[in-house]
Amino acid sequence: MLGIAKQVLLRRLGRFGYVLMKTETHEAMMARAARGDVSPPPVAAPSIMPSPSTAPSPAPEPVAAPSLPPWPVAPAGLFPFAAEAEIAAFRRALPPCVDLPDRRILALFSLVQYLVARQIAGDVIDCTHAGDSVLTVLGAAFVFLKDTSRRLIICDPTVNPHHRAEHTLEPWGNDFDLLGAKLRPAKSRCGEAPSAAIRRTGYPQDKLLVWRYPREAIATTTPIAFLGLTSETYPANRWAIAAFVERLSDGGVLAVDRITNRDGVAEHLTAQRTAMSSVEVADGYRMGIRRVA
Repeated sequence: MLGIAKQVLLRRLGRFGYVLMKTETHEAMMARAARGDVSPPPVAAPSIMPSPSTAPSPAPEPVAAPSLPPWPVAPAGLFPFAAEAEIAAFRRALPPCVDLPDRRILALFSLVQYLVARQIAGDVIDCTHAGDSVLTVLGAAFVFLKDTSRRLIICDPTVNPHHRAEHTLEPWGNDFDLLGAKLRPAKSRCGEAPSAAIRRTGYPQDKLLVWRYPREAIATTTPIAFLGLTSETYPANRWAIAAFVERLSDGGVLAVDRITNRDGVAEHLTAQRTAMSSVEVADGYRMGIRRVA
């Protein structure tokens, strides 16, 4: 009610040329007039900031599209033959089923370039626990570089009684029939077929081999151009280290997957007084080149 009466009073005073103001404002105006200051009193600028209730919400910031991690740089000083254009083309041609880290894939491709450029002769043998991933990358790289003259071999020494719960093989042999007391028909000697992933690389299938101990012996008489080992120290792995390291060609590459605190490969090289410097080309994965004096 008071607000309505105030509005009516202000309108009637305005009709007769009067303005209603506060006493403090009137006294301030009289004081300025006495000083000769006839400028109008300062008026506070109205706020232009909208109230929180009416302020528009800020526009969302644009979200950048996810990008692939950069392809790692080749290890300096070990394989100086990797070219960026070839690496990019090989990455596009690599089968999608490979689950190795990018840096390890790059190191494997670089070593294939090295073997082809230096014409290092010998088989390619991998005894690590990477399944068929290592040979899939190596096979694809050899096909990419048009060199399919070598044998690619997966050697699995883990099927060893010393590495499993049982500590002895059957003394009567695996072909003995306990119920019939007679020998079973001889098993096929064709060996194990390589996986579909390795076959998809296009590498000649007659040069893809799988050796599993004790079905196949841990031995070879041919030179080795690339040898992949683990650092494990159980007996069968030590047999593989001793049997294969000595077959490495001059300029051949030794790769070690460090998965244990003790390093069976380093212990063997020390015991044999074989000097071989190595470079860590990926996390827990190092490579070295054998030099025969």
